Amino acid sequence: WCLRKKIFPRNFPRFCCDLEEDLNNWKLDWDLYSDDREINGELKFHSLFHKALYHLVVSFYNTTLMYFFRLIKEIDPNLLQSHVESTITHLEQLRHLSLRSDFLNEMKLSLPFWCFFISGSDALSPHIRYRFDELARKTFVAGNKWIGKQIMLEVWRADDNGAYDSNNEDGFTENSWLDVLKDWEVSGFN
Repeated sequence: WCLRKKIFPRNFPRFCCDLEEDLNNWKLDWDLYSDDREINGELKFHSLFHKALYHLVVSFYNTTLMYFFRLIKEIDPNLLQSHVESTITHLEQLRHLSLRSDFLNEMKLSLPFWCFFISGSDALSPHIRYRFDELARKTFVAGNKWIGKQIMLEVWRADDNGAYDSNNEDGFTENSWLDVLKDWEVSGFN
């Protein structure tokens, strides 16, 4: 909003720098797993609940970083692909956990759509996009998440087609989920 309206609160740049530093230096300090690793190098979690919590937290962390870097710092999505891949990996792990009968006996787990949507919209490689598409087919089949998935697919389509913008210097525009929201006038964007 500040960037679009070119109205900035006092100390906005400093606030953005402080927030970026906090995000970059954040560490998960909860005791969710032991110091020992399993034979294959994976973390040894205290319980299935701790494992689910870990995957939720890391997927939210990656997505929050991407959200900040794309909206505030206007970073090219090519530079964020490690966060995209990490997010889809953790979301896939959550889906796998949610299907386990020993997990279902204790609790129900729903994947965070916000993480799926934000990170999936910035997925650039066909392989990663396929993973997001497969996860969507298995997890977000109907309801209010349908429009979000359609927006993500529109971002991919525009990216694949090289969306053209005559107002841009090089003629091409970067298409993001926010651009599609504005274009489709979703959530009051004009």
